[in-house]
This record gives sequence, C-alpha cells and structure tokens, in this order.
Amino acid sequence: MTLSIAIAAVARVCWGRWQGTPAPLGAATAGAVRALREILHPRPRVDVAAVARLTAVCLRAGLSLGGALAIVADRTPEPTRSAVTEVVRRARQAGLGPALAATSGPLGPLARRLAGAHRTGASLAMTIDTFERELVDSLHATRLARVRRLPVQLTVPLVLLILPGCVLLLVGPTLVGELGRLLDPLTALR
Repeated sequence: MTLSIAIAAVARVCWGRWQGTPAPLGAATAGAVRALREILHPRPRVDVAAVARLTAVCLRAGLSLGGALAIVADRTPEPTRSAVTEVVRRARQAGLGPALAATSGPLGPLARRLAGAHRTGASLAMTIDTFERELVDSLHATRLARVRRLPVQLTVPLVLLILPGCVLLLVGPTLVGELGRLLDPLTALR
C-alpha cells in the first residue's frame, strides 16, 4: 500500500509541475495506480456467462424460459440479480418476447438472441450454447490482444529503468578507474 501512495504522490507532483498537462511519467503512474486499484478492489459486473449457463441448465431440466429466468434471478449475486429481475418483471408486464427484445445493457445481446429463438421456435439451449461459445471466443481474442501489446508496453520500463542500470554496472568501474587515472596528475599539482 505504501508503494501505491508513493506512486500517487509522484503522479501528483508531475501533474502539478506541468500545469495540468500530464507528464509521461505522471500519466504512466496514474495508469498504474488505476490498474492496481482495479485489481485490489474490482467493481462488481453483470456476469452474462453465468446467466447463460444457469439458463441453459434450467431449460435442459424442462423449465420454460420465463421460469428459468426467474430461477436465475433468485440464484445470482448482485448486480446480475438486478438485471435479470428487471427482465423478469418486464416479461410479466409486457410478455416474454417483447421484454427480451427490449433488454439493453450487458444482458442485451443474450436477451435479443433468446427473443429471436423464442419468436421462431428455435432451440433455446442451442442458442445459449452458441452464444456462450462466441462469448468465450470474444474474451479469448481480447485477452490475446492484450498479451500481444505487452512487449511494446514493457519496452518503456526496460529502456528507462533496467538498461541504464546494466550500463552503469558494466561501464561504471572502468569509467571510475579512467577518471581516477586522469585526475591523478591534477591532484599531484596541488
């Protein structure tokens, strides 16, 4: 925690010195602080994959789509519970098809697919399986893109921090010896 406070202090000094224009070091430090905060205290998100999995299990058990969504709403944590409960509430008022078609937010893509399958009579479980596969492929592609950017992002710390240290370790003793030899005649003149 002390490290994050130090990083935040350095970022604050860099931002203040350049009168609102973030310095490269300040911007990088602020990004690191934000990433660290997200790792330590992640925000709760709607788990679309869990909704899809639970709905598929309920449908395979023989429940209707409305009954499956009601059970999913009871069995998931917040904020997923609120999102699914809202869909179930709208389904009771306007009907299941229109409620699913009108759903927006994180559950929107899954709800629209379920609405299409419900309207056409297609297999709901197969629709959810296809959606899950596409979701996993999308997450995999996103993570792969982040991993591919990693060498470029690690170039800056390598050049600014590690390379100067290696140069000092390799050249430093020789440089000190040569400077001592050059300055030795000058100190003898005193």
